[in-house]
Amino acid sequence: MDQQMALTWGLCYMALVALCWGHGVTEAEETVPLKTLQCYNDYTNHIIGSWADTEDAQGLINMTLYHQLEK
Repeated sequence: MDQQMALTWGLCYMALVALCWGHGVTEAEETVPLKTLQCYNDYTNHIIGSWADTEDAQGLINMTLYHQLEK
């Protein structure tokens, strides 16, 4: 696994953990981002994740995601 793919997996894992983590969230309750989370992995070099962003979710995830277009 190359360094970029390892970094991508790590960031996706951190985002999933952050989306699932919430104050007072029980198994019966899910956050909006977790309910809308969709991931695709082609198992070679692409992992794509998307979710609905809410003001509450921004408090759970203190990061900005950037997308770099290939040139």
